[in-house]
Amino acid sequence: MAYCDGFSELSLAEVIETAHHCRIPVIVDAAASLPPKANLTRFIEAGADLVIYSGGKGIRGPQSSGILCGRRELIASAALQCWDLDCLAELWDPPAEWIESSFVAGGVPNHGIGRGLKVGKEEIVGLWTALERFNQLDEVELGRRLRAIAAQIADGLSGISTLEVKLSESNKPWPRVELKTSGGDAGKQSAIGLARQLADGDPSIQLGQGFARSCLLHIDPFCLRPGDPEEIIARIRRLVGTH
Repeated sequence: MAYCDGFSELSLAEVIETAHHCRIPVIVDAAASLPPKANLTRFIEAGADLVIYSGGKGIRGPQSSGILCGRRELIASAALQCWDLDCLAELWDPPAEWIESSFVAGGVPNHGIGRGLKVGKEEIVGLWTALERFNQLDEVELGRRLRAIAAQIADGLSGISTLEVKLSESNKPWPRVELKTSGGDAGKQSAIGLARQLADGDPSIQLGQGFARSCLLHIDPFCLRPGDPEEIIARIRRLVGTH
């Protein structure tokens, strides 16, 4: 059973209890759940069987890499789907600490479903290095800096009559800036139109658009560089007016 952290309506505890009652493993999609660092262990400690993390996003490693962790036999099953196994059964010698002989008692697997999705050695090294750096992250300082950026943007957009601007809590140690247009179909089109105009500009500004049909847009300060908040404020004010 798949559980997407931050998006699923049920609690993880409910999902794990129900699935395990039926002897079904639970895999948690935690791709966007880092930081905080505590989430590297929280889901397994809660009873999840497998957890997947993006190697990019919060870890800031190679975008095409990721981490699968959890129950040893399930990870071994996934690994068997990825290896290039053009070899004779008599000569195949998988690492004993990963693959038990009982897993392949029926023969050597050949070109599993993950064969075309291999991760390169360079990406593995890059992800390992990024993970080490992530574990050394000062989360208190990061949260302070990003909260200040979010507050700067919210303050800079205050006073616009067509936008309701506030800081909204997220599953991260910092808030997002929430932009709400007027209700109804006109508000929905205003939100979608604003997101499109910002994305088509130079430089392109990508707002969180997952709730645009509900008249909501979000700005996450995580990837912003010096000067970006001022550019965002100026562009939005030009597009929607200052009053």
